[in-house]
Order: sequence, then C-alpha cells, then structure tokens
Amino acid sequence: FFTGFMSNTYNLIKKSKLLILCSKREGLPTVIIEALSLKTDAICSKCLSGPYEIYKDKYHYHTFNIGNLSEMKKMINNSLLNYNSPEKELVDDILFRYSENEITKKYLKLINE
Repeated sequence: FFTGFMSNTYNLIKKSKLLILCSKREGLPTVIIEALSLKTDAICSKCLSGPYEIYKDKYHYHTFNIGNLSEMKKMINNSLLNYNSPEKELVDDILFRYSENEITKKYLKLINE
C-alpha cells in the first residue's frame, strides 16, 4: 500500500514482516540498518557497496542478484513462510556497530589522525 509522505517510518517498518530494498546502487543503505535495529527482517539486492558491509558473513542469506526477480521472489516467499525475526547476533551486531557511541568514536579517531 502507499501511504504518501511520512516523516517517521519507524512504526511502519517495525510492524512489517519484511523490508525489501531492490536498488541498483546504494552508498550506505540506512533503511536496512533501521529495519534490522527494529527487528524487522530485510533483504536487498547485491549492490556494489552497502549491503555487504552491513550483513558481513550473512550477506548471501539476505541478498539477491540485481534484476533477478525469481531469486527475489524465492527470498520473499521464504522469509514470509518461515517468518522469523532477524538473527539475534545480526541485530546485536548492527545495534553495536551503528550505535551513537561507536560512530562518535570513529569520527573522533578520524579527526585526531
């Protein structure tokens, strides 16, 4: 469904069973980080950057080839039929790596180098 503009989509993402990002290019797909931090499963296309940095060793379980609709369909069906929240270890890792504390440390390190 289409909601039109929403200034805060967190409640919608949190209530969703799955977030699908099918971009050809991404820098840092923040919406994936947001979905996982809200414990909503997320799948996305294998962009050149972004998804790999987020998923790390779980990359192949959460990504599909760009333009491969049958692969995307299988991942959607699998996710919805076997509905689970994202793996706890993945969520914990996301919450740690993208926390205000960790990001601040990285900025301070860059500034002080």
